[in-house]
Amino acid sequence: MISNSINILLIEDDLEDQAIFMETLKKVSPHAICTIAGNGEEAIGLIAKVENIFDIIFCDLNMPVMNGYSFLKSVSITGLCAKLPVVILSTSKNAAEVKRCLNMGARMFLTKPSNISAFCYKLDLILKSLMISS
Repeated sequence: MISNSINILLIEDDLEDQAIFMETLKKVSPHAICTIAGNGEEAIGLIAKVENIFDIIFCDLNMPVMNGYSFLKSVSITGLCAKLPVVILSTSKNAAEVKRCLNMGARMFLTKPSNISAFCYKLDLILKSLMISS
């Protein structure tokens, strides 16, 4: 469990996936603050308004308006998230998609686990590794 407070931006359009992420995060890092954006465009607006507030971004790939790929492309061009780790959350296990996201600047790619305990384990590992390496 992570005891210090971290500020997370979750970019996810699916309400059920948002709820699962929040439930999991509460178990892994009860003091975390999580802001939710429904798509990449909304997220870019939040990042631009409150620069340097987020410690990490979790981003879904398949969303309306601006998907995860377009978000990664936009933040790499603008430099908005140069030092901010972006973790892609997806149902995909496709190696080509993983490679594409990592090549576009994502720090990690997490296939959404099928149960909360597996998600807790993976989220805890990711947060610890990224918070140590940041």
